[in-house]
Amino acid sequence: MHWFLMSLIAPFLWSLLNHADKYLISKYSKEVGIGGLVVYSSLFAIFIAPIAFFLSDTSVFDLFGSEKFFLAIAGAMYSIAILFYLYALEKEDASYVVPFWLLAPVFGFLLGIIFLGETIEPLKVVGAVVVLLGAVILSIEFEQKKKIKSIAVILMLASALTIALSDIIYKKFAEHVDFWPSVFWNQVGMVGFGLICLIFVANYRKAFIGSIKEGGKEIATLNVAGETIQSIAIVANNYALMLAPVALVLLATYTFQPLFVFIEGILLTIFFPKISSENISKKHLIQKGVSILIMALGVYLVLM
Repeated sequence: MHWFLMSLIAPFLWSLLNHADKYLISKYSKEVGIGGLVVYSSLFAIFIAPIAFFLSDTSVFDLFGSEKFFLAIAGAMYSIAILFYLYALEKEDASYVVPFWLLAPVFGFLLGIIFLGETIEPLKVVGAVVVLLGAVILSIEFEQKKKIKSIAVILMLASALTIALSDIIYKKFAEHVDFWPSVFWNQVGMVGFGLICLIFVANYRKAFIGSIKEGGKEIATLNVAGETIQSIAIVANNYALMLAPVALVLLATYTFQPLFVFIEGILLTIFFPKISSENISKKHLIQKGVSILIMALGVYLVLM
């Protein structure tokens, strides 16, 4: 499959999770909490690691010690990035915080040059800038005069940088090994982070246990469904990283994710307004339509 099509799977799935995360936080903030969600997210990788283990053509233990260690670190860093994002989401709406992930391709471009020696053709750079411009226009709420909240911004900057670092580390140590062994150790890192939170962070442990006791089947069902989607998205993203420069994969992921969030928000507003409510005024839709056309032009330049 072409790297671009593969790289679109992750942002589509993650956009679904953006709405689900906000729903969970807004409805079950007392029962779940940020700590509970992070532990759920990280520990769910314990179900994915065995799948990667059995799909591996070679033993997952044949990798060098440094490869196993840094692939696990990349997985743990992804969980840390999600932690930053969830704290920002607790303070702001998904439509406000998600666009800050647009900085991940910028960080990925710079880090890819420094640590991986990656180069991108000038026309693709122009296309990337055009897509980024369209995504920024898509994300701006012209009808709302919203004061920038420095804490949410700092959290999302940290999240974007950590995601870029995670992808850089993953690609550097995964490009010379088979795919499924690299996924296995990546998931081991996520499980390790979840266990550290569960054992050493009392508030997270309390939130996780409380969500099980008080939230009942609905919270458990939502989390299991969400983390299944999350795991599929991570695997798709990791595969795309093996096919293309980190900056281009990050570009596809974090510029199209706000678009998917917006489209899904409209559908939820029309059919499930109790779950989500999106501005669907004529002026708003025209703005979004123009931004989508700009992004389509940028994609054409990137794929040329």
